[in-house]
Amino acid sequence: MERERTYKHILIDRRMQIFIIRHGQASHNVKKVLDEKPKNKTYLTPKGIKQVRRRAEQLKHISLDVIFTSQFPRALQTARIINSYHHVKLKSDRRLNERKTGIYRQPIREWKKISRKNLFEIKLPRGE
Repeated sequence: MERERTYKHILIDRRMQIFIIRHGQASHNVKKVLDEKPKNKTYLTPKGIKQVRRRAEQLKHISLDVIFTSQFPRALQTARIINSYHHVKLKSDRRLNERKTGIYRQPIREWKKISRKNLFEIKLPRGE
């Protein structure tokens, strides 16, 4: 991160700000199931679209250089709505996709049960 730079004897303090924004409500949230495959077309619900529009309105005066998003349709939708105020480059990156739990399309309560242990060291049979 660039900390300081001098320009015409004026010291400019430059700081990078990173905003992490979760997607709005998606159909899998309503169904209370895990959806960890980007190829599944899980989109925002009408409520989720409203949530993201409210967040976009709050962020419209903030200067953004780029928006990064996972490959999930719900995340891409969220990024596009926020970008409607900024018109910056939008980069989709698979490394931002969700962790594969191995309990795909199972109720969220199953993941909550398992993840009560050490969340960062859990290795499920079909997961990462």
